[in-house]
Amino acid sequence: MTVPGLHLPTFPVFDALGIPAADKSRWFGQCHAVVPIRMIYQASLWPRSERNKKGYARPNLAYLRCFAQKLDCSMLLCLDIECWSVNGSEREARASVTKFEEVADIFHRAHPGLKLGFYGVPPIRDYWNAIKPGSAGYKTWLAHNRRLANLARHVDVIFPSLYTFYDDVPGWQQYAHANIQQARLYGKPVYPFIWPQFHNSNKTLAYHWLPGAFWHAELDTVYQHADGVVIWGWSGFFPKGWRKKNPAWVGATRNFLTRLIPRRGEGP
Repeated sequence: MTVPGLHLPTFPVFDALGIPAADKSRWFGQCHAVVPIRMIYQASLWPRSERNKKGYARPNLAYLRCFAQKLDCSMLLCLDIECWSVNGSEREARASVTKFEEVADIFHRAHPGLKLGFYGVPPIRDYWNAIKPGSAGYKTWLAHNRRLANLARHVDVIFPSLYTFYDDVPGWQQYAHANIQQARLYGKPVYPFIWPQFHNSNKTLAYHWLPGAFWHAELDTVYQHADGVVIWGWSGFFPKGWRKKNPAWVGATRNFLTRLIPRRGEGP
């Protein structure tokens, strides 16, 4: 499934790496044939004086309208707003969905051709319930994702978050497949976020690079089940001395990108 109005490869690999261009070139060279994506984090969406828990409680619509009007809308946009919960009570979820919808509508009205989605919602990222089909928790998770269907109508793409919590390849693959299946239900292109480090919630492995074979499995899994992928990362989370050598995931990414390049005579 593709995004109408955007000229994208058959399987786009979006670059959301927060590192200097020179480092990307050093790592990926000519294989850095990826697609740019515009990331906007929640702090940018509020005035500086409102960047706190109280301010984040509701969108500043006037500020957002002004912000959206100045936006360069030439590329796919991902809005990362993580302060509104859609995983609580029905009332709380409904209130959060309304706020997300207001934000999406403001950007769409400012730029009718703009294509956007929200990082990580919908669906709701879940690991343990997702790998226990048939359980009570799994059924609750499905129900919570269904109540986000209206929010999905206000976005153009779905950006599920598939970050890595445990050193368990089969477990990650099952969790990823289940979350992508849920994302598919909304009828929009699905571009999962993956991150080449272990999530910081794992106190033992936090911020360690994923082994090359693990990262390769993640890329292949997403390739099999999604429409594209967003590779996210930020140098502030990278291990000390990260510039001194290439981690294994870089080589795995290079190989993956090379496989995506059409052979001569084939279509794009």
